[in-house]
Amino acid sequence: MNLPIRAFCLNGYNEKIELQITELLGFPDNTSYEGGYDVRGTLHIEVGCYTVHTDNFYFATGVLYRLDWQLLFRQNYSEQEISLRKYFVSIMNI
Repeated sequence: MNLPIRAFCLNGYNEKIELQITELLGFPDNTSYEGGYDVRGTLHIEVGCYTVHTDNFYFATGVLYRLDWQLLFRQNYSEQEISLRKYFVSIMNI
């Protein structure tokens, strides 16, 4: 597997959230309680003139899977936004 892998990148008007996987932790022997595997990655957030970047962001691939399904099956943009915020907070709350 070639790392880093772009997990997702959401672009808006003058804003961006990008998450990359840089290391698989315990793969393939250990799975995460969140589902999938524990991983380490980089997180980059830009909103207007503000920027946040970290190279040590720990999360689980199961959370990304649930986020992906939530975004695919939502019909209403406001529901997508609420769902995205809920899952983004859950992956940041380590």
